[in-house]
Amino acid sequence: MRWRLTGHQQKKQMQPGDVLFVYHKARHAVKFYGPREDRRDYRVATSHDEIIPYLRELDGLRGNKRVYFFYTQWTRKQPFPGIKHYLGNVIGKEISHIPDPHGGVGLREAAAYRYVLSGRK
Repeated sequence: MRWRLTGHQQKKQMQPGDVLFVYHKARHAVKFYGPREDRRDYRVATSHDEIIPYLRELDGLRGNKRVYFFYTQWTRKQPFPGIKHYLGNVIGKEISHIPDPHGGVGLREAAAYRYVLSGRK
């Protein structure tokens, strides 16, 4: 349900050419609720045990003006702070975010962050 509400807000903000990059643990929510929000065009991150492979995957998104990073089902051992820092401070800039519709934070949060990845190399 959280993806559905977050996805609904995201759909209202999406523009042609926007990229939706889904953290691998959120893939089931997007697969289930995505079609209900007419979201079939998204990229799912590969599951990795370490952060460097995630960062190389994110490097492939460089050049996009609007990239949404959606995640849910976070766990302590996952590299989220590093991923978010990399997107917003190394290869791009955070523009906005769609918070968890139920007020979840930390490990209970389901949210989408929007970045501009077109300028930094």
